[in-house]
Amino acid sequence: MAIVKCIICKQVLIGYGHNPYPIGDKGRCCDDCNYSVVLPLRIVNMKKWKLDDLRKKEIQGGKPMEVKPDFIYKQFFIWLGVILVIFSIALIIIINI
Repeated sequence: MAIVKCIICKQVLIGYGHNPYPIGDKGRCCDDCNYSVVLPLRIVNMKKWKLDDLRKKEIQGGKPMEVKPDFIYKQFFIWLGVILVIFSIALIIIINI
């Protein structure tokens, strides 16, 4: 079995090691480098990519859905009407009993 070294810290790996992307495309990295270097960099890149996607959508004319006050007021009055109808029906049933 060949001795494999971490491409980041150059220590001999125990076990299979980890994928070092985005630090490197070839080789493996150790547990310590994976948790302290590779994973935090992946998280930073993931947030950056998400922001880039949002910017591209805005540039292409697509905007994130905004909740407009009109929509909220319409929904409120629709539900208020439904509740009043249910309450009226319940009141009529109670009075007739």
